[in-house]
Parts: sequence; C-alpha cells; structure tokens
Amino acid sequence: MNGAVLYRSKYGSTGQYAKWLSEALQVSLINVKEARSIDLTQHDYLVFCSPVYYGKLLISGFIKKNRSLLKGKRVYLLVVSGMDEKAKDDIQNMLNANFDQKFSDYHIKWFYSGGRMELEKLGFFTKFLIKKLAKMVKDEKEKAKLQNGYDYIDRKKLNALIEQIREDGK
Repeated sequence: MNGAVLYRSKYGSTGQYAKWLSEALQVSLINVKEARSIDLTQHDYLVFCSPVYYGKLLISGFIKKNRSLLKGKRVYLLVVSGMDEKAKDDIQNMLNANFDQKFSDYHIKWFYSGGRMELEKLGFFTKFLIKKLAKMVKDEKEKAKLQNGYDYIDRKKLNALIEQIREDGK
C-alpha cells in the first residue's frame, strides 16, 4: 500500500511524530506548509499530523480544501497537543469546531498524542497569554504545566495508529 504522512508543525513536536510515522510506515513525509504542490491522488492512504493552537487544528484548512480528493482513501489524523488525552469528548468537540460540518462526516480515524511546550521557543504574545492563563488556573498541576512547560512526546504513543493503518491495509 502506498501512503504518505502530511503534517504541519509549529515548534517541532508534530514534525517529530510525523517523521517517526513515515519511518515506521516507510512512506513519504510531506510538510504541507513548505510543499509547492502535493498530489494526493497517488496514495492509497493518508496520515495527517497536526498540532492544536488556541483551539485550532493547523492542518484543518488543508484537509477541507482537499476534501474531494480524500474520497475512497483511508485517512487518519494524529492530533498533537497538551490536552489531557483522557478528554476524548473535548478533543472531539475541538475537531467538530474546526471543520465546516461534523468531523465524522469526513470519515477520518483520529488518534491523539501529547506534545511539548518549551517556553523559551514561544513567541512574545504566546508567552504573555500563557502567563495570564497560569494566573487564572486553580489546578496546581495545570498551573505548573503552564509555568514550566511540558514534554509528553513518546514514540510508543504512535503504536495504536501504526497498528490501525496496517490492519486496515490487509
């Protein structure tokens, strides 16, 4: 089966996951922000990887724009963020909010992996917002996460997605 991993990354976490996926699946790795033209028709399956910023899935515009080309393909989405991975309903609501109709209408199987936030890499405005938010958060664990950053990157979190892709390809 011929596939591709397409991704958007802002600070590198999603790019790292995308690279690991393309290596494990032995498929092309495409940064949709840098690629001049992308031919989606030549692939049997597509894996989209996207971070979440301010509730926005960075790759949603690309997916919406190319929706007609996704028909008949196996399509997967890896969502990368600092959200609690147990909050499946919150993630599903965020996905629904990022698409022009219910996300389920896109027939995309989605998976979640934790990202990384390195405060020193953030821009001024983002740092400012995070500091303000940290002051308002009551939960000490969440407050510490915002004040100190976090690193939830784990290659093993890709296993379920890789297994699903291989199973669907049989």
